[in-house]
Amino acid sequence: MKFSITKSQYNALFLCQTKNDVRYYLAGTHINVDKSRLESTNGHAMVTVSVTFFERHSDDTNVIVKLPKKAPAKARTVFIADGLARFHDKNGEMFESVPLEIIEANFVDCERVLIKPEQQTTPTEHFGVNPKLFAPICSEFAGLIFGFKFYDQKMVCDLDDKTKLTVMLTRI
Repeated sequence: MKFSITKSQYNALFLCQTKNDVRYYLAGTHINVDKSRLESTNGHAMVTVSVTFFERHSDDTNVIVKLPKKAPAKARTVFIADGLARFHDKNGEMFESVPLEIIEANFVDCERVLIKPEQQTTPTEHFGVNPKLFAPICSEFAGLIFGFKFYDQKMVCDLDDKTKLTVMLTRI
């Protein structure tokens, strides 16, 4: 499978991977071939990115890959194919590539967390959120931290037309 995403989408996915968690499968980004979506969660916040595959084979399956580092400052897009993340600059020239480590595991069922279109917002009075859990992700998207919609026990923000951030609220 081959696809590209923006630097901001890549960094949001990277920042939502866990670093030192016993749930090792959360240390990567799930490439959900069936839903044409990338999914990354640390158990508190989840980023999903809709993608269009340039090339897809009949034997492509869902896989978890570890994004090894944030995208370099001069990157504009990231092309992912053949087990590599290739960083491209504003002129479309590739200047660096890094290997993607595959994590052998089953990923969490993100459908249980994602808000369905028919779900209505409900007031939340007794829930809060630790801003440290999602502020670094929102900083990649020019402070869209104020664009959240509140649902039952979740906050959802569309970071761009293909990227959604979901934050699970905690009882305070």
